[in-house]
Amino acid sequence: MKVGARLQRIAFYRRELLNWPAVTAMHATGKTVRELRLRDGHTIHLLDPGHEIWAFDSIYRKRCYDTDFRGLPTDGTVIDLGANVGIFALLAATRLVPDGRVLAVEPNPECARLLEATTRHCPNVTAWCGAVAGQGVLWLAHDSLSASIYQSHEAVRAVTAASVSIDQVLGFDRRIDLLKANIEGAEYPMLLESPPDAWEKVDRLAIKWHKDTEIAGGHEPDELARRLDTLGFTILRHEEIWTGPGITTGITTAIRAD
Repeated sequence: MKVGARLQRIAFYRRELLNWPAVTAMHATGKTVRELRLRDGHTIHLLDPGHEIWAFDSIYRKRCYDTDFRGLPTDGTVIDLGANVGIFALLAATRLVPDGRVLAVEPNPECARLLEATTRHCPNVTAWCGAVAGQGVLWLAHDSLSASIYQSHEAVRAVTAASVSIDQVLGFDRRIDLLKANIEGAEYPMLLESPPDAWEKVDRLAIKWHKDTEIAGGHEPDELARRLDTLGFTILRHEEIWTGPGITTGITTAIRAD
């Protein structure tokens, strides 16, 4: 990492975290930090610090899921699918819709336990442990961010996961101001196989997608963009964000057309 980028990251840690020296040192020494103690009094509990620290940077500093949206009502409703340990759920509950409601859904039981700990002091958060579009099985990977309802070469073991339907998710409130999904391949059945009228109550979407991998099931990200168009959304951003061995990920954000 270049010096300028490293200094920006350190400045971000200082601004957001009480334990920023330990978190900064983790990058250099590899010494594990299990908590991110925010200056607003909340604590993010980590299961896989080496990977989740990058999720924290993306969500809190780069605002990857909400940067394209303006005018989100503070008393609105946010749904977080693939909530992991609660990083985006906490941001949503405290900064996006502090007077509203957040539904956080996470299939990995270990992550779900820490999700509840992270959002313990947020009365506006409801946490469910379950997999959207799943069939009762979740395949865990070496890192906490890659669990999927699909078995890929990254899978290390299977655990039981309750299945949560998109109807249950969208039935959480009469209006959904923002739905964020990072669900490791399940974004395709969630959007492509659900009834169109189920999405009429959703105003904004931020969908992380997967391409050219075992968990994409032969689907392409452009299918999601076309589907959102037919569902009445205007695409704001549709781009690749990361490419690694055998996997490409990207994000699509959209807002309901007037």
